Amino acid sequence: MTQVNGRWGSGGLGPAPPPPSGDLRGRGVPSEERRRKLRESEPKQPPTVSNICPLERYYAASDKLLAAFDESVAADDLDAAYIYGLRFSTFATKSLTKHDYYNSDRPVYVRLKRKNLFDLARIIDALEKVVDAMDLEEIERAKREEEARKKREEMERLRRKAMEMQRAREEVDRRRREAEMEQQRKRDLEDSVTAKLAMLNKMPPRAPSSGTLPVPSDADLENLSNIFDGQRKGDNVGGKESQLVGTGILPIPSDLPPPVLPPPMGSGVAEATPALPPPHPDQAPSDNLPPPPSYSELPPSYSELMDKPSEGSHHGQKGLAARQPPLPVQDGAPPPPYAAAAGGARRDDRTDVETAHQRSSAISTPFVPPPDWEARQPSSAPKPTKPKKPEAAPVPIRTLRRACTSEYESMKKRKAVEIFFLSTYQGRARHGGRDSTNGCTVISPLVAAKHLRSEGAGIADVMIEDVIDREAPPILHSIRSKLGLPGAALIIPSDVHDYLVDHKILSQEEFVGVCGGNVMDTAHLGEFLDLLQDGYDHKHLKDLKDDEGNKRPVPKRKKKVAAAFFFHEHVMSIIKVVPSTGKAWYDIVDSLPHRDSRNGAKASRTRCKDRSCLEATLRWYASSKFTDSDCSYIDRNRWDENMCDFDPRVFQAFVWAAD
Repeated sequence: MTQVNGRWGSGGLGPAPPPPSGDLRGRGVPSEERRRKLRESEPKQPPTVSNICPLERYYAASDKLLAAFDESVAADDLDAAYIYGLRFSTFATKSLTKHDYYNSDRPVYVRLKRKNLFDLARIIDALEKVVDAMDLEEIERAKREEEARKKREEMERLRRKAMEMQRAREEVDRRRREAEMEQQRKRDLEDSVTAKLAMLNKMPPRAPSSGTLPVPSDADLENLSNIFDGQRKGDNVGGKESQLVGTGILPIPSDLPPPVLPPPMGSGVAEATPALPPPHPDQAPSDNLPPPPSYSELPPSYSELMDKPSEGSHHGQKGLAARQPPLPVQDGAPPPPYAAAAGGARRDDRTDVETAHQRSSAISTPFVPPPDWEARQPSSAPKPTKPKKPEAAPVPIRTLRRACTSEYESMKKRKAVEIFFLSTYQGRARHGGRDSTNGCTVISPLVAAKHLRSEGAGIADVMIEDVIDREAPPILHSIRSKLGLPGAALIIPSDVHDYLVDHKILSQEEFVGVCGGNVMDTAHLGEFLDLLQDGYDHKHLKDLKDDEGNKRPVPKRKKKVAAAFFFHEHVMSIIKVVPSTGKAWYDIVDSLPHRDSRNGAKASRTRCKDRSCLEATLRWYASSKFTDSDCSYIDRNRWDENMCDFDPRVFQAFVWAAD
């Protein structure tokens, strides 16, 4: 990126570079599209501030944006600097001004406001310089892109030219190879013809031109029989050879062994032995023939030879080892399985046939594999790991709201949740010092204090109406005057709590604890319900020990417990009531007016018969308060503790209890 020379103040920019066109008319034009995309990436609605949250925390958040802007400028990250500057300006002008404490005349708030306005002016001046630097970057980027485009076009032209030259060279090489292959084919054909002619010339002439072998006469056959019997009619063999030459039969040399002849006709052996085929007419008898072999014993089989012991292994043993011939195997039987072929004892399931490995052998010991030979995995194989379940996608908040509404309506139908209306509501009386508008932060803890000190099981409706119309207005006026707030400003709960404790309306000894978080989270809401149900903090009891180091016993549940529930810039009272039956119920006292077809606008008292009904009612109440922008924010963002001040799901509760 373009380096911005110089700095202004703490992390600020130096003097802005001159506009690209030389005057102010061209400022921001080259980078307009770039900045438009950056603006579109931001949420359309600015962050919402809650009057229940202290204003100091929002000023601290704006200071973090300012620090991020300065760091981005120092790193020459113009896009991030533009985004952070835009966020700071929007938050300072559209969000902070809506907080009821923004115009307070208390010195602490006046000082924070002046600093924020001074930082806002500096950010606006710095953003103009950021825009000028972005314009220069866009002009330089356009020049680089143009140069890169021309370079790419030139490289493409050279590449195409090189490809054409390469194709031309390949075509010339192809034609040359085809010509060489054609010449080689002709040479091979000529060599083949020459070789075949030479072979034909070397072949000897064949015996009769007719192409048929001569048929020997009866006299020739008789002479051959006499020769085999050892009776010669001529004086020498040469005479006979001369006779055979005339017939075209070539004699066999006398030093070769004669063929085996069948026994003479008429003997017992001849009758039992089938006749041998006549000798070939081209064979001639010969003298000194060895005796024919005996056929009384068949040659040993291959398995018998394999079973024969080696020389010297058994000195006292002679002859072949005892053999057990295999049973005939059925035709078409498949080969033995892997375990049987490897040496395991196994039989064919289809036929009772003994496999080859069961035969006796003196060569080697049969290998018997373990029973799980075939199913066993190699030792080096990795152990299968259980796949991780993918994280379930969060349920859209609008779908969850419909489910909460359906459950709430079902509880009302079966009387598990009942609604009772009071005779008044906050802000009904606006004269005579009795205006309680936006006084829920005072009304709710006052109702809790009245409940802890009331006689019987709980506070009566008349006492709640008296708090709204008579007791809350003067306290509201006193706190607002002390903080320098306007007449209808919503007071931060911590300021109200401090005032009530200082004036002995609430006792610090009765304070159980404070909790908060995501109202739609079962764990966060369950922590609050535990405090309300038992009247003591479970987390603190785990660390409490007596003087001897032993854990303190768990105290009994307190019957009178009350809480101030802060959510969406409104505060309600939740009181625990234990009647004579011993089964506790929970009343939600809401001072805001609710429309009723019979009584008009009135404050309400919603009775939940058990803890589960109270939890379902609070979830329905919270989901019904979410606007469309809240739903969009919730669906886009998971719960983050660092962003809880801007999250519409955040709640806070103060709990008190008395014996």
